Amino acid sequence: MALRPVLDMIAADLASLCDLRGTLLEIEPTDLSVTGDRRAVERLLARLLATLVSAGEAEESIYVRMGLEGDGHVAIVLDRPAALDAWPGDSVFDVDDDEGDQSLLGTGFALRLARNLASELGGTLVFGTATLTLRLPAADAVEVGQAQQR
Repeated sequence: MALRPVLDMIAADLASLCDLRGTLLEIEPTDLSVTGDRRAVERLLARLLATLVSAGEAEESIYVRMGLEGDGHVAIVLDRPAALDAWPGDSVFDVDDDEGDQSLLGTGFALRLARNLASELGGTLVFGTATLTLRLPAADAVEVGQAQQR
């Protein structure tokens, strides 16, 4: 499944939320493809991007870039909004427990859901200090592996 049309559609769907939040969503053009059910991949990417844009602040940019890794995965690296800085790494799942900041309510739940969807698709979602990295099986790697098994 080609990532570019899916990401273009999601970016168009999120345009009004970006305007409301004053957050710029920049998605690097790509010709990479991943395996998996199209609807599941769309749901994962849409939920993840909507969550990050919702946590974004005015004048903030969320940049999305991707590349093919040597182990047959596509790595999609997304900037973490500054509002999540207080929760480094996996502690971001606890953001919903912060009773003082209701603007991020549901963020931890949405990120846990995204991580679970990634796992169901044979990938991972890792939370770094400044970025999130979503890794999904590359379509080309699966096709090459199937051809070699024949």
